[in-house]
Parts: sequence; structure tokens; C-alpha cells
Amino acid sequence: MIDINKHDLSNDSFLKSSSVSHIARDVLEVFKKLSLDVSENPFNLKRHTQRVLFCADNSLGELACASLQDLFIVLQENGRDLRLQLVNLVSPIIEQDDRQFFQQWLSDESDRNLECRNFAGSVFFSKNCQSIH
Repeated sequence: MIDINKHDLSNDSFLKSSSVSHIARDVLEVFKKLSLDVSENPFNLKRHTQRVLFCADNSLGELACASLQDLFIVLQENGRDLRLQLVNLVSPIIEQDDRQFFQQWLSDESDRNLECRNFAGSVFFSKNCQSIH
């Protein structure tokens, strides 16, 4: 069993960001429910996938990145096909540098060589990425 580091979800601080402030409250509530489910059951790939699909359906670019990041952290080097399919699915709604970030993660099979990112809405955080001081 791997050790997964979680953000504190007891308040909504994981959703506090100017980049998500424009999103309708009801949409954020659904995302929050999916995020809590993922936090409580990190290896439920169906729920991770639903979370990414929800973001894609609602054009929630940064939250899609947070959802992908959480899935990548949980799966580590496993589930490459699923990770690749979901990155390709959300590519049209995420920023170019974020696409490159996930493509590099897929290519390297790890985020060890990547700068740490803290996407708004992310549930987990990586212990492997490179902290920039």
C-alpha cells in the first residue's frame, strides 16, 4: 500500500482560488462531492474518472488538472492507458503548459523531474516532485 498525502478538505480551502471563483456554486458542490469521495477512497478509479469527465463536460480546465494530478499521484506508474486517455480528453480545455506537464509525467512515468504544482481542487499532493524555492 502506498502512502498518499492529502490536503485538508475539512473546509473549502482546497477550492479557494481566483481561477475557480467564477464557477457556479452548484457545479462546485458536485466537484466537491466527487473530490471528497476520491479523498476517502483514493483507489476508486471509477470515481476518479467521473471527476475528470465532470470537469470535461463543464469545461473546468484547472479542476480537470487537479483531478488528473490526483489520479496520477494515486496510480504512480500504473494505469498509463487510462491516464493517457483522460489527458487527451481534457487537452482542449486545459492550458498548453498544463498539457505539457502531464505529457512529461506520462513520458517519465513519474513527476520526479517536474516542478511541483498545486492545482486548485487537488485532493492529494506528491512527495516526488521538485520543490522550487
